Amino acid sequence: MKLGPFFEMAIKSFNGEWFYLSYLENEKYLSMVGKIFTLFSPLPLNDNSVSYDDIFYTEFTIKDLKDVTRAKMFIKYRGNEYEAMNVRKGFDSVVLKARKGFEKEDEKLGFEYNRNEGVTWRIITKDEIEDIRIEETSFYDEFLEKYGSKE
Repeated sequence: MKLGPFFEMAIKSFNGEWFYLSYLENEKYLSMVGKIFTLFSPLPLNDNSVSYDDIFYTEFTIKDLKDVTRAKMFIKYRGNEYEAMNVRKGFDSVVLKARKGFEKEDEKLGFEYNRNEGVTWRIITKDEIEDIRIEETSFYDEFLEKYGSKE
């Protein structure tokens, strides 16, 4: 997967393991979910889009969307794939979580144990990223049942 689209989205940050992607027509957008779905984009999506810093946000209902997925980001670094824990502004750096069962090996690559978080992690720059993989699971039906109907 090419890195360009993720840099262009200028992801501000996400915390935790999961984030949401919403599909509008044939494009996917980083989003916040709830009764109203807020999609983030580099350009306005309609006349109701609001500009905030270097990104636009636009609100939609579940009926406006084709799909909503819960996603997890994996980063390839030094030949190994790691789970991304946090993305920093503009994708300048990424916090990677050490591989389960390989913490000692990863510590040799500069990963450190954080006693407060209870996890072994390392911050890398976007230049150190070899590849990105996004794993997605659809939650559209669950959101449709909770926030609207197909009719």
